[in-house]
Amino acid sequence: MLDNLSEIQKAAQINANIHGWYIQWKENESIKQEILSRLPVQRNHRLSVGDALNMIHDEVSEAYVDYTTDNFENLAMELADIFIRTFAMTGDLGYYKLEQQLINRLQYADISLTCLQYISSAILRCENADLCDLNGEAILCIIHEKASKANEGFRDDDIEKFNTFIIEMLVWTFYFAQINGINVIKAILKKMEINKTRPVLHGRVIY
Repeated sequence: MLDNLSEIQKAAQINANIHGWYIQWKENESIKQEILSRLPVQRNHRLSVGDALNMIHDEVSEAYVDYTTDNFENLAMELADIFIRTFAMTGDLGYYKLEQQLINRLQYADISLTCLQYISSAILRCENADLCDLNGEAILCIIHEKASKANEGFRDDDIEKFNTFIIEMLVWTFYFAQINGINVIKAILKKMEINKTRPVLHGRVIY
């Protein structure tokens, strides 16, 4: 049983590596030995951070389709994919302070997995007086925007900006899940179990 966000992040990273995916900040960086040992093929199937963020954009777009067609079962899985791809990416980058940075953002000393979504929603409501006026489509656009801002941080080699907007993207995704009655932690754990059984290098292959 995964008891905290850091454990989920690490598990998502390892599963992505086992299935052949690895993300680097800079193209000329060598692969860490611990990650290289998990990759199932000799060839390097590396993603840049920009490419990884584009794949997160894909998940947000798929969530948009499910939301507008009232397909809430699929919607939960797409929201889970946003988190799982983010966890795998940040894990490969060695950004293991993700959970602590999220806790700092939400201004709570300690947050259980079951409370993360609720507290994220409460904080955003306090910070945005007009939040209730935004519909689900507008909120998904905000999540896209946060991912784009993180990509700007990558482009500018600004790790602090990158980290800041990754956290903002997750907080807003928690909020979107909350207002749609989706337990996104439960969805993440379910999708991670499904991902364990998927073929190596499933989906888009990048050489």
